Amino acid sequence: MGAKKTTKIKKTSKKYNSPKSLDTIAKEKWNEIFPILENQNMVTISDYLALELLCQAYSEMTACFNKMIEVAGSLEMYLSDKNSQTAPLYTSYNKSREVYFKLIKEFGMTPRSRKGVAVEANVQSFDPVDNLIDNDV
Repeated sequence: MGAKKTTKIKKTSKKYNSPKSLDTIAKEKWNEIFPILENQNMVTISDYLALELLCQAYSEMTACFNKMIEVAGSLEMYLSDKNSQTAPLYTSYNKSREVYFKLIKEFGMTPRSRKGVAVEANVQSFDPVDNLIDNDV
C-alpha cells in the first residue's frame, strides 16, 4: 500500500480592509479593533456588518460631541439653555452612544460582557494541583 496523500491546510489571517462606506474616524476605529477581535477569534465574516455599525456609531458619537464642544466650548455650556427637544446634537450623540455600547457588549469588549464570551486563550495553569492532574502524576 502506498502512503496516504494528505493536504495540509494553513490557517491564514487575511486582513480585511474597512468597508468603503466608513468615514475616516470609523475606519480608524475598525483598524483599531478588528485585529484585536480577529486575534481572539471573536470575529467572522458574518460579524462584519455589526462591526461596521459599531464603527459608524462611534464616528457619529464622536462627531456630535466634537460639534457640541465647537459650538459652545463645553458639553455643560451646550446644554445650559437647552432641553432634549432643543438639543439635537445631544440627542444624536446619545442615540449613537447607545448603539455603540450595545455593540461593544455584543463583541465582548467590556469587562462584564467578556465573561460571557468564549475566547481562545493560550494560558498555562500555574496551579501545581492542576499541573499534577493534567500530567497524571
